[in-house]
Amino acid sequence: MSDATDYHKAPLDWPLFINALGFDEDKIENVAASFTDDISISWRVADGEINGPYSGRDAVIDKVLSLMNTHEGRWRHVTTNVIVEERKGQTATVRSYFILLEAAGGPVRILMSGWYRDKLQFKDGAWRMAERFIQQDNTFDHLRYVDGAWQKV
Repeated sequence: MSDATDYHKAPLDWPLFINALGFDEDKIENVAASFTDDISISWRVADGEINGPYSGRDAVIDKVLSLMNTHEGRWRHVTTNVIVEERKGQTATVRSYFILLEAAGGPVRILMSGWYRDKLQFKDGAWRMAERFIQQDNTFDHLRYVDGAWQKV
């Protein structure tokens, strides 16, 4: 694909879904592929303070790994209600809802829900996240973000 001519044919939701699949299948390379090199991520739990932003693919991947290394069982991200808020050439802003499920040998349980706002750029033949804001409706009942990393409580 050519960045100049084919950006309108590529699926805008690809980075959302490949990112979720990377988390769910413990494939950090899929998570990394969904980001631009200069990705910036921040998040907020309920009405709390905003965490971040964390900028640059390496810094963001470190945060992702700290979260991935805490879970037991199988995670499943359900990303839905994908809405394109704005699209201009090779940039777009997309909003979606998410539910994070866990299957750990017992009944499937909901760990978290919320929404994403992603600013996307078309780079290297695909849409990729340049910015992600995560608004969590609730927090994990077994994890806390302490001193820059996710930790079990």
